[in-house]
Amino acid sequence: MPDSDFGQAATAEPVDVMLLARWVMDGWTTGMAPDAASGGWVGVLVHTDGLEPGPIPGAWTAKAPVIAAVGTPEELGPFLRGCRVVREEYPDQILIPGLVNGHAHLDLTHIGPQPPSPGGFAAFAGLVREKRAVEPEAIRASVRRGVEMSLAGGVVAVGDIAGAVRGVADVVAAEELARSPLWGTAFLEFFAIGTGEERGRAGLLKALREIQATGIRVGIQPHAPYSVSAESYAWAMEQAAEFDYPMCSHVAESPEERELIEKGTGPLREMLEGLGIWTEGQRGMQHFGKGNSPLAHVMDATDDAHTPFTLVHCNDLSDADVHALRHRWEHRPIRLVYCPRSSEYFGTPHHFGPHRYRELQREGVMVALGTDSIINLEVGRTTITPWHEASSLLNRDAMEAQELLMMMTTHAAMAIGLDSGAFDIVPGRMPFGLAAVQVPGGTGDPLRRAMLGSTPRTILIRDKQ
Repeated sequence: MPDSDFGQAATAEPVDVMLLARWVMDGWTTGMAPDAASGGWVGVLVHTDGLEPGPIPGAWTAKAPVIAAVGTPEELGPFLRGCRVVREEYPDQILIPGLVNGHAHLDLTHIGPQPPSPGGFAAFAGLVREKRAVEPEAIRASVRRGVEMSLAGGVVAVGDIAGAVRGVADVVAAEELARSPLWGTAFLEFFAIGTGEERGRAGLLKALREIQATGIRVGIQPHAPYSVSAESYAWAMEQAAEFDYPMCSHVAESPEERELIEKGTGPLREMLEGLGIWTEGQRGMQHFGKGNSPLAHVMDATDDAHTPFTLVHCNDLSDADVHALRHRWEHRPIRLVYCPRSSEYFGTPHHFGPHRYRELQREGVMVALGTDSIINLEVGRTTITPWHEASSLLNRDAMEAQELLMMMTTHAAMAIGLDSGAFDIVPGRMPFGLAAVQVPGGTGDPLRRAMLGSTPRTILIRDKQ
């Protein structure tokens, strides 16, 4: 446990917070370790305008935190301002930026982990419809639990999907995220296809007007190309540009999605027919069965050079898709979020081969990490954190630990519209938060050892007030 003075009352006066550990690392720098003269400590000095006990045990909430210095205790000393000092010690741990979960569904937290369905992706969609909370207080409770599990896993910001309720865009999850300590963007999910197209669009506009009056920062999420028509993707991009909101969507996630887009057949068509959404001759259905890939289907409908657009999953990418992403990346703000455990849960590598995120990154396309919903996580997990996504890739793909840290800090911040510089541990930056993670014994890269054997926890988070 850290050495702290948590017993002291919260204060609105300036406080200097000295966080000391064995190492300090972020996604850009190779890290800092103490020398023999420093007593085994290296750390970060944070100037704050006020401090109070944070949202989880062992964490602080800081008002207007600014990193004043990084170094040994002796190097931090000259930057103390003469006000109250809180000193926290984290032996054999690494101080890292608070993590960013690039894609989550916190309003599904109450469902808990579920085994993969033998009925495939369409059956999974049915499970979500059946078990989704629809009453406001139940939605709020699910989001609150998801926030707690995120903070416990070192997460300080999230790209969360505020799920549609009874098929219509809803603001309750977005409002609850805004009330929580977590930073980030709540993307308002909507469906708009076939017989439900006009209802879906009207519902989104109503939700946007409601949320705009609150000042809460949100984004727009056309759910997926099998639940939103090409025309409604284009319409959503127009709304995002008008309201100055980012946009994100699930794209190229499953073989069922590929079959519907490419051939106009398969389980997802049967699902839409069963829901009374797909009828012959219905406007918007003419774009299916034209031989396009899911990515091409979406990108052709959303050719906007300015609105930030985050593509989630992208498990199913052809060579032409990779080329298109590289080309589009040069001309418009496109980001990708990869959810490794979700991909494994649905068995997509079996259908499409290994995910092409490494190839995309070599081509200069930015890729972040996300968890997707709790449904695809392991039973018994008490955290929702991209740290475990990173640990799953570390050995499987021979990735560098520092690159993975970047994918769940600076890259993920860009994917959800936050200042990526706030996730660099350098003087002058205003961090959204900081985390600490235990390093198991052994030799070699301490960050790698921590990713394979520990889970970070949030130790400081910026106050939203």
